[in-house]
Amino acid sequence: MQIFKSELMNIGIDMEINLMDDAAYNGFVVAGKQDQMDWDSMGKSGAIINVVMIIGLYRLGEHANFAKVDDTNYNSLVENFFSATTLDEAKQVSKQIDQYQLEQHWAVSACPTVTFNIWQPYLKGYGGEALGAWTQGLLFARLWVDQDVKKSLVR
Repeated sequence: MQIFKSELMNIGIDMEINLMDDAAYNGFVVAGKQDQMDWDSMGKSGAIINVVMIIGLYRLGEHANFAKVDDTNYNSLVENFFSATTLDEAKQVSKQIDQYQLEQHWAVSACPTVTFNIWQPYLKGYGGEALGAWTQGLLFARLWVDQDVKKSLVR
């Protein structure tokens, strides 16, 4: 964060660094106490983030809208996404939402952290995704145990 602060000072942006434990941080951002920017662990854990979660990050009234975005154009796109009646329509609107988010620069992704996930060779359908509250249901629905491989490993 000191490097980020230094780089931002080069373009005239002063920044205060406030270190917090997870509980304090969560309470701080949920209450909307951050001025303009916060650094969270969303992208640092290697978590797989689904499209509905990404949309919720900037949707007016969403719990996870920590950037405090209130954008009429964006909210309209989100409503179009959730009212889509076909997969192709949802994909098209999702692409529009992705493009709009990138153009607005509401978030900056930086400093990904390398993580390790270790699992048994008989656990199938798992590719090392981070197990977080946002992904568990999606992930667990496609896991299975290969009983033949499991039995071959028993000594």
